[in-house]
Amino acid sequence: MESVEDPLDPGVDVLRRRAERGGPAAQVTAYEVSQFGIETVIVMPGAFTQGTAHFAKASSPSDRQRAAAYAGLGGYIESYGAAIESRFAPGTNPVPVAVADEITRILALPRGGKPFRTVIDFTRSHVDAVNEAARAEAADFLTRMGYGALLTVKA
Repeated sequence: MESVEDPLDPGVDVLRRRAERGGPAAQVTAYEVSQFGIETVIVMPGAFTQGTAHFAKASSPSDRQRAAAYAGLGGYIESYGAAIESRFAPGTNPVPVAVADEITRILALPRGGKPFRTVIDFTRSHVDAVNEAARAEAADFLTRMGYGALLTVKA
């Protein structure tokens, strides 16, 4: 359960697939290098509709047949940015610099005090809760296999 997604959130398939490849690799690498005293933090940014040109420069498929197939989705593709914005918690400032701010905060933490994973997401998608459940399951699995030491960074 490494990949975290909102099953009702269309349009994230490419990002989800990329995360499915990179996420497990990052997690396994973290377990492996922990035995050499190396701390790692997996940083998971959420969607940002301001401060990037992601939505403004998104393109349609150049394959006309594929583009025609997407037409069956009605206005979902065109309204995706606005739909994401509607999920932002009131009073938040969801701009990409929040990712840099979180990384800066984490780097200032003392050795041993850094989180395994951090999420910078303003959409109230409960990603943290899903990640925590996945982390607990992974910890249980590794411990039952006799690999529980991989969960702790060696001094």
